[in-house]
Amino acid sequence: MIDVVAAIVARNGGALLREAASDLAAAVGAPNVLVIDNASNDGSTADLAVEVQRQTANLGYAAGANRALTWAAQRGAAALLLLNQDARLGPDDARLMIELLASDPNLGAVFAKVVQRDRPYLLDGLLGRRNLRHKLTTGLGAGRIDDGRPARPLAVHHGHGAALLLRVSAAREVGGFDERLFAYHDEVDLCWRLARAHWGVALEPRAVARHVGPDADANRRRAKNYLLARNSLLVARKNAGWCGGLRVAVWALAATLLYYGPTALAGNADSRALLQGWVDGLLNREARRSVLSTL
Repeated sequence: MIDVVAAIVARNGGALLREAASDLAAAVGAPNVLVIDNASNDGSTADLAVEVQRQTANLGYAAGANRALTWAAQRGAAALLLLNQDARLGPDDARLMIELLASDPNLGAVFAKVVQRDRPYLLDGLLGRRNLRHKLTTGLGAGRIDDGRPARPLAVHHGHGAALLLRVSAAREVGGFDERLFAYHDEVDLCWRLARAHWGVALEPRAVARHVGPDADANRRRAKNYLLARNSLLVARKNAGWCGGLRVAVWALAATLLYYGPTALAGNADSRALLQGWVDGLLNREARRSVLSTL
């Protein structure tokens, strides 16, 4: 078995963070768990029974995950299990992910199946396929009843980022997470670069994470839409060149004319956030501070 440590990138996680940290402590031992606190102000990391690194500002998920990767490398760990602060993962689920990574030295990343926390019979995410359309990737399974398929591990482009096990050497070899993305599509970008470096990416569907997600909070949902749109163009251009970026931009223009433009004009704030993201991604702009402040 390989040496594994675990980490959570946290920001005002409340009780959910405590549960996630407890799950990781049960899976790999409390001394092997790190919480990267992105300047929380809710006191949620004040007395956790695991190591906490506190940042003076919200650096974003990608930067926090990179700090966790550095910490894992310094400890000599072979693998890093990243769990979202609003997700839960049992010890047996973590074990299945670790066993899969250990079984194949060519694997760089392993994802778990993710279900909705309050309705665990519904999938929150299973796997994703890059398509160079306006949202860059197609997420398969979200909202569908979990019928137990697939039953065995399989190779994927990427999975749902709520629970991700990384081979530390592979992730660091390709440069870790892209901090300019801040959050969202960061796992898509990392897995794309892993694949280009000939590292495998797999889904372990027998490992199940239960996830809450940001969609219930209107401000966080709009921030997610904005970053997904912006990062779709940045990630496409970075990994597929200007032709790939242009293809995503053309799809974004078509989607704007056919749907998101009219709904934005009608007052739909989610559509407006998407349009702003595509514009900023097309112009290669930094993410808007007004958006990041809501995360």
